[in-house]
Amino acid sequence: MYHAISCDTISTSTVPVNVISVTDAEDAVETAALLTRLNAGDADEGTEESTDEVGAEASNRNFVYHEIKQRLIAAGIPTEEVAFIQDAKTPAERESLFAKVRKGDIRVFLGSTMRMGVGVNVQERCYAVHHLTTPWRPCDVKQADGRVWRPGNLFPEVWIFRYIAAPSFDGFSWQGIETKGRFEDAYLRGDPTVREMSDIDEQIISAGELKALASGDGRIVQKVRLEHELGRLKQQRSTWETGRTQARLSALHAEQDAQKVRRRIERLRHYLSLRTDDTAISLFGSMIDRTNPAQARANGKTIRDALVTWGETVSSADLQRDGRVIASCGSYRGLPLSVVIDLDGNGKKKLPYLILADEIDGKVLKIVDVIINIGDSSAVLPKLEAAATSIEARIASVEQEAARFEAEAARFRSSLAATWEMRAPIRS
Repeated sequence: MYHAISCDTISTSTVPVNVISVTDAEDAVETAALLTRLNAGDADEGTEESTDEVGAEASNRNFVYHEIKQRLIAAGIPTEEVAFIQDAKTPAERESLFAKVRKGDIRVFLGSTMRMGVGVNVQERCYAVHHLTTPWRPCDVKQADGRVWRPGNLFPEVWIFRYIAAPSFDGFSWQGIETKGRFEDAYLRGDPTVREMSDIDEQIISAGELKALASGDGRIVQKVRLEHELGRLKQQRSTWETGRTQARLSALHAEQDAQKVRRRIERLRHYLSLRTDDTAISLFGSMIDRTNPAQARANGKTIRDALVTWGETVSSADLQRDGRVIASCGSYRGLPLSVVIDLDGNGKKKLPYLILADEIDGKVLKIVDVIINIGDSSAVLPKLEAAATSIEARIASVEQEAARFEAEAARFRSSLAATWEMRAPIRS
């Protein structure tokens, strides 16, 4: 928000005819000191005033707009050349008033930030803008300056005046504007060096800051601000330490995952060493010779019949309880084979299928993620061979998985080596 200024600042020589000085006004505590200066020594000792006139002057003295208008008139500006935006009550009246300002009939135009913000296009002959108080947001400052500093202005240069009082609340307000403006500019630029931003639309003032500002002692103000900065840094340090704890846990979990995967790779290499060139199939104690390609379909049917026969022996109660039943059933090329049977959505048994899997400590562990279905009898043996020869590809895939976990663990461990970024500035 910005206020109108005194006549001592805008003289008739500063504001030529047909040149507008845009000033804004709202009630604010800090204007009391300025009004006292304005009123000092101005009384005409040779003039007697009526009781009504004295009362009216006392009333206007508390209303910044009218006080400024009286001072401007006393400085020689005609009454009809000073206007308040609040005088326009309807859109038509506003447009009529703006037209007079653009023509230069109004030389001094006063109003509040909100009323003289968006939609007030009177910049054509605007020569100077004066701000007495400080808004809370950088965008309000830009909007206020935009009444004069914008395309369509006739002058090669314009004047922007800002007034502050010391000691007062002004210093705190402008510090807030500066801080918010830095964050806002960094965000708009996409500055990668800015790691965090606080709310730039709200400023919270503590009782301690208000007390310090009221004292007028800059040392107390600095002490309070340093205490707040210390609190902020403690919170930042706590967040940093929490992040380190999380990174430590993440590194540990990644290392454990990498170890599990490495053990899986060892098992795969073990099974790869067990694989032989003997293509005979051992199934439920019987041997099936697959050397004759012409017998592939017949051998597939033999395997299917054997698995279905086994499936008939599986209790439906066991399936209902466990969801599926897995059992060792033989070997192929030196690799262990297991048979699996499931239930369908209606609770009926599905066709069994084969997998390359081994039973270790009471748990069935798959060697590769390949399922040998028996629905197509001619495809059973080719799928079985594909499963046996896919171990190398599986080892390569799991190696990549292990490398990924190890890289994650290394990244988290390296982050633990970094020191807190604010440590050096605070100690210095």
